[in-house]
Amino acid sequence: MKKFLLLAAAILVSAMAFAKDYLYPTFGDISVLKDKANTIFVQFDYTQATVSGINFFEWQKARGEEWVRDWPREEAEIRDYFTRYFNKKNKKGAALVSDPAIATHKMIITPSMIDMGNTGGAFVPGFNPKSGGAVLWGTIEVLDNRTGQTVLVLKMDEIRGNSGYSETIRLKLAVYDLAGELAGLK
Repeated sequence: MKKFLLLAAAILVSAMAFAKDYLYPTFGDISVLKDKANTIFVQFDYTQATVSGINFFEWQKARGEEWVRDWPREEAEIRDYFTRYFNKKNKKGAALVSDPAIATHKMIITPSMIDMGNTGGAFVPGFNPKSGGAVLWGTIEVLDNRTGQTVLVLKMDEIRGNSGYSETIRLKLAVYDLAGELAGLK
């Protein structure tokens, strides 16, 4: 029995050593996300993002006219996708809103690096669904609209979405996972 308990303790300690926080606060308190009285307008800022070492917007140009043309619509869908999933997972806390005029806070999501993943994981049944998914690194800043002060800063570290057939689908799935991680913070 002692050996079993020692083995179980060793496994638990090992698992804790490999546990990773993918989203963690570097400033402020996450209670701003848990307060039902708060409404938050979300903005994505891709100006600092790189893909394969290239500025995100330069990368888009290299992908072709179609990418550049479709990006505003795709970005709006990504923001909507994020908002709906966060609100679904965070029913007892702050709500994301689409109108900045009614928001008590503003959330700025600033990816610094994006790995767009690949389609390989989408075609291989039985593998980890996150194989080939897009990955995000960067920061999330929450500002109080009344004072203009930053009340929370979070670091994103390897937020990984599921694999998908296109780069935009993989990016949407990574943002979906980001919303779940954010709503699940304790």
